[in-house]
Amino acid sequence: MIDDEGYTLPNGKTAKDVAILALTDMVRGEQPESNERRFQVVVRDTQGRRIFCTRLVFEADDSRAS
Repeated sequence: MIDDEGYTLPNGKTAKDVAILALTDMVRGEQPESNERRFQVVVRDTQGRRIFCTRLVFEADDSRAS
């Protein structure tokens, strides 16, 4: 999912905080369709340069499965 509108934020710390909250909101209540799922939020400046990224990797390992 890409947010083409984005937010106008006052500084990098606020952008970081918003990205982390967005990531937690994104995964809350999400039912993974497989044993591995990756989530990522990238913050870019007005020129499109990447200034911050937060990621979460979900892995489910059922050692009993063959």
